[in-house]
Amino acid sequence: MTRLRRARFLDHLDKLTKSDKENVGTMLRVGAEIYGRDGFNLVRCEESSKWQVYRKVKRGNAGIDAYEKRQRGYTSDECF
Repeated sequence: MTRLRRARFLDHLDKLTKSDKENVGTMLRVGAEIYGRDGFNLVRCEESSKWQVYRKVKRGNAGIDAYEKRQRGYTSDECF
């Protein structure tokens, strides 16, 4: 993480309650284990007030992997 992003992240953590900090720490470890260090987003559900981990989708190719591009014959213009 860059210094600015890290400072912003720590500022958000300071605003959380103690139980929220524990939940966030747990979910960060779970997300890093499942999706890798930068492969997930941590989001708080407004209805249930629980933290959830979502996998990041690469925006450049709209979630289409290399195998699917080869099979369907996508050109580079169609993927963006």
